[in-house]
Amino acid sequence: MAVAALADQALALTALQPVSEVGNPFIFDASSEQNGMFSIEKHEWPIEPFMPGADLISVVEFSGSETLDAFVPSAGGLYRQPADYVWSNQRLPYSQSGQWGYLRVLPSGDSRILPLTGGVPPLHAAS
Repeated sequence: MAVAALADQALALTALQPVSEVGNPFIFDASSEQNGMFSIEKHEWPIEPFMPGADLISVVEFSGSETLDAFVPSAGGLYRQPADYVWSNQRLPYSQSGQWGYLRVLPSGDSRILPLTGGVPPLHAAS
């Protein structure tokens, strides 16, 4: 899948409590000042996102000052189950110090998050 095609379909999730609709692909960004082990409960993603047939992983190590992008193909995991999933740094001292949160996966058609309408800001000419 081309980068542009994936970018059109995916949503970069960086909020404290990211939300997605079940089955939607998304990108989860993670970073830390120290070495870490990033994971999303019951989710897997390809180790090389743009290589067809790449192995799937559920935990990935990243070094200090490195940014990680996990290109997750389906919110809700393999079986596309709506639920609250824990994302975390799998190094226990970091999880205990607060490097974790919830990924909320909503059922298809859920109306708690609606598309923005009229969200284009007005253009003003400089004077």
